[in-house]
Amino acid sequence: MLAIRVVCALLLVAPALAGYAYPNVVCRCQAAYKDRSNPTYPSLSECKIPNSDDYLSSFIEDDNTWCPTHEFGAGNWYATPKCTGSTPCKQTLYTYSKKWICKMITPHCCTDVPDVDGSVFKPYNCANDMKPRGNGQTCNIKCQTGYTLSGGPAKCVNGNWTNLPTCNSAKCTGAPACTSNSGTTCKLGSGCAANSNPGTTCTFSCSNGGVASGKIECVNGQWTKGNCHKKSPSNCKTPPKKPWPANGHYNCGNKQNGQTCNLVCKYGFKPVGVQPKCQNGRWVQPSTTKLHAHCACKKFSKIQANTPLACVFGGFSGIDRVDFLVDTSGSMRVRFKVGSKYYTRMQYVKNALVAAIQSLAPTQSYNILRFSSSASQWKTGVVKVTSSSKSAGISFVNRFRASGGTNMAAGIALAKRDPKVEGLFLLTDGVPNGGYAKVHRVARGWKNGAGQTVKIFPVAFQAPAVSQREMRKMASYSGGTYHHVV
Repeated sequence: MLAIRVVCALLLVAPALAGYAYPNVVCRCQAAYKDRSNPTYPSLSECKIPNSDDYLSSFIEDDNTWCPTHEFGAGNWYATPKCTGSTPCKQTLYTYSKKWICKMITPHCCTDVPDVDGSVFKPYNCANDMKPRGNGQTCNIKCQTGYTLSGGPAKCVNGNWTNLPTCNSAKCTGAPACTSNSGTTCKLGSGCAANSNPGTTCTFSCSNGGVASGKIECVNGQWTKGNCHKKSPSNCKTPPKKPWPANGHYNCGNKQNGQTCNLVCKYGFKPVGVQPKCQNGRWVQPSTTKLHAHCACKKFSKIQANTPLACVFGGFSGIDRVDFLVDTSGSMRVRFKVGSKYYTRMQYVKNALVAAIQSLAPTQSYNILRFSSSASQWKTGVVKVTSSSKSAGISFVNRFRASGGTNMAAGIALAKRDPKVEGLFLLTDGVPNGGYAKVHRVARGWKNGAGQTVKIFPVAFQAPAVSQREMRKMASYSGGTYHHVV
């Protein structure tokens, strides 16, 4: 069975009644009404809807709560309606089938009040087909928190809800607030006055490293929250910038804040010093350059074919102002074998000194001195490491020739004239003229212009036992490190 539920007032007008304005008409099946004591309504099948092949499948028997639910075509009525206007009419009209009784009544509101933005309790349950509201009855609507009610109450008039209220967003009566944390400061700007209209935006700014989040806006009578907080530290997405420490490289990327980037050194070297640390997207190192990460030579005693040449002179990489003092006496002409190749001591040491100069960092300064029967120097004091100063120093080294005696004391005395030097790398293969007593008198207690003890790093290059013993002593009293190479 098909239940037809439409307003019938517009269609229950026979041609003879045209021109009249009638209230709505509600209808019920007479046969079913008479048989209402029977729960199954056996005669319901007799209630054929006029001009239709359908039968009524549901109905309401209370005349006062009927809503217009059944539609019949024009020309299916007899008896002339005598009710006009909006006054309820009790006159009965009959269909030609005599199965239906229809009464003309004032329309009820058979549906709920339309939705009102900002209201609560949707649906409102003001009316429905089973419980309509009569003409003139009202329904109260409540607004959500932060909204104010305007107009209303909703009123049922001739089957329609009228005088619908509105829920308007309330003003923000108080001043807005902005929260801050982690030492940041929040300052309010424009649009932040009390009694602001809905939708008003209050600007704010952050200081002391603060970053703004959220939005301060007047919504439903309340200010939304703004906040100042510390910006999350950035990652370091690429390795530290070049130039990298000599004989090493950095191979790290996308390190988180607080993580370090480890220096990777070539064969024969090891990383020492403080590794760069990521701080808010930047790599930082100690302000003292000698604490920076660098590649220091691993200690060795016997020269191999793959021994890094620069490491013959030991750990010069961590000292800012360096002197290289080299023995160029006649004994440096002695030949020896490394792997499958033969070198003179002078030739091998020159190669090693060139490699050491090339390994110097831009933060260092250096000078080169030599001694045989007498002593001489490249510069009168240490000079800043640059590409041009490296080239000039290497040219000076290439002019070394092995000849003469071993006046080590003269070489140390010449180096002491430089008040800036911090470390002396002394290489010899023999025993000094006049013995080591004279050398110790010159070297012991050596302080630079800043009052710092100058460290001596002796290198016994294929030297006899007496030189090995005395050079260990020299390293000990100056705070340096002894290196024996064979």
